[in-house]
Amino acid sequence: MSIGGYAGKILFVDLTNGTFSDLNTSDYTDYIGGKGMALRLQWEFGNPEVKDGFDPRSLLMFMTGPLSGTPSPTSGRMVVCYKQVANDPKCWWSHSGTGGWFGPEMKFAGYDGIVLQGKSPTPVYLWINDGTVELRDATAYWDKDTYTTQDSIRAELGGDTKIRMGVIGQAGSNKSKSACILFDVSHAAGQNCGGIMGSKNLKAVAVRGTQGIKIADPEAILAIRDWHSNTLLPVKISHGYSCFGCSYPCHTYATAGKGPRGGNFCGWANSYNWSRVAYLGDSELKKTAYGDYYLDPMLYTSTYNPQSKVSTEEPEIIPEFSKLMDYYGIAGYDMIGMRTAGNWIMALSHDPIMEGKFMDFLVAETGGAPGSTTYAQNVPRLTALKLGKFGKLMADGVLFAAMELRDNYAEYGLTAKQGQFAWECYERIYPKNYAVEHHFYRPTCANPKWDIRDIEQSPVTEMLVGIGTRDTMS
Repeated sequence: MSIGGYAGKILFVDLTNGTFSDLNTSDYTDYIGGKGMALRLQWEFGNPEVKDGFDPRSLLMFMTGPLSGTPSPTSGRMVVCYKQVANDPKCWWSHSGTGGWFGPEMKFAGYDGIVLQGKSPTPVYLWINDGTVELRDATAYWDKDTYTTQDSIRAELGGDTKIRMGVIGQAGSNKSKSACILFDVSHAAGQNCGGIMGSKNLKAVAVRGTQGIKIADPEAILAIRDWHSNTLLPVKISHGYSCFGCSYPCHTYATAGKGPRGGNFCGWANSYNWSRVAYLGDSELKKTAYGDYYLDPMLYTSTYNPQSKVSTEEPEIIPEFSKLMDYYGIAGYDMIGMRTAGNWIMALSHDPIMEGKFMDFLVAETGGAPGSTTYAQNVPRLTALKLGKFGKLMADGVLFAAMELRDNYAEYGLTAKQGQFAWECYERIYPKNYAVEHHFYRPTCANPKWDIRDIEQSPVTEMLVGIGTRDTMS
C-alpha cells in the first residue's frame, strides 16, 4: 500500500561486495521519522559486536522522514545515523541532523534512506539517478577538498546543477574523528561521522531525482506551511539570504550591554568563533559588511578564571574560517563552538594555572594566538591533514585531546598538574555545557562537581536508543 510522504524504498549498499538491494519503507513506518527508522534498521542489521563506527560492519545511514521533500516547513531536514567513534571508553549510537537539498533529492530519486555497510576495496562514490544505482571510482578525488570534489564529480556526471551531494574532505579521508559530511556547500552532518564515511572508502554520495513525493492532502500541507510562515517566524530580516546555511535569514539573537539592543545578530557566524564564549554584558555590537552584528571587543570569561579576558583580532575572519572548516570537511560546531573545543582551548590558553605554556604551544604550532587571523587560517588545514603536534592533537576532537594532555603532558611542555588541569577543564566544560544538549555524547567521567540534577534532560530518548541498539549499558 502506498503511504503519503514516502518514496517507498530504502537502499541497502554492501560496499565490501559492491552490491545493492531495496528494502520496503512500509516495513519501517511504524518507527516515525528518519531517526526512528534508523533505530529499527540498526536493530535488524547492526552487529552487537561492533565497538565503533570504524568497524567495516558498522552501519552509516542517511535517513529522511515523511515531511522531507514536501512543501511543509523545514522539509529540507534529514538525519545521518551511525555508531560513534569519538567517545571513551564506549562508543554510543549517534545521529546528526542536517539540512539543504540532499534529503529531498534523495526521495525524488526514489529512496527514503540509504544504509551503508562494509568497506570498499578502493575509494568510490555512490551515484543514484532516479532509482539507478552504481558505485564509481573516486581515487582521483580522495585527497581533495569538499568543494573540488563536488565540482569534479558533478562535471563527470554531465554537469547537472541539480545533482546533490554529501561529501567528505581531507579530514574524512584521513579518518579524523572530528570530520563531518558536507552536503552541498554549507550544510553539514557533524558529530564525527565524516571519518566513518572515510573509513568505508566512500568519498561521496550523489543523488538526482525527478519522481516527486505523493502527498495525501496537499491543500492541508500548504495551509499549515502558510500558517507557520505567518505565525511562527515574524522575524526582522537584515538581508534576504541565508549566508551561513540557516533555515531563514538573520534574526534577533542577543542583546549586548552596550550598542543596539535586539539588533539582527548572526548567531551561526558567532558559533564558529573561537572566542565566542563571551561575557555579553561588557560587549558592544558592531555592524559588519554583511549587515549583521559581531561582538567587539570579544571578552572571554574562563570557566576557571572569570577575570581572564582576550579580544578577537579580526571578527571579520569568522566567515572565512567557517568556510575553511567546510572546505576541509571538519565538524565546525563540534570543534570550535562555544561549548566545545573553542571553550576548552581558550580556557587552557589564558588560565593562570597553565602559566602561558599552552598559549606558547599554540603560537608555535599555528603561527598565532586564538582569535588571530593566522590562527584561524591555519587551524583547519593542520587539523584535517593531522600536521604537527597541534593537528594530531585536535584531529580526533576535544575528548582525546584532553586525554592526551593528561597522559603525555611532558611532550607539550606541561607539568603533571597542568596536564591534569587540561583534563579537569574538559570534564567541567564539555559534558555539562555540550553533552547535555546532545545527550548521545555521554559524559565519560565521574566528576563529582557535575550534578546531573541540575540538568533538565529526560533520559527517555537515551533509553529508547539503548533498546533499539541492544546496548545493555544504556
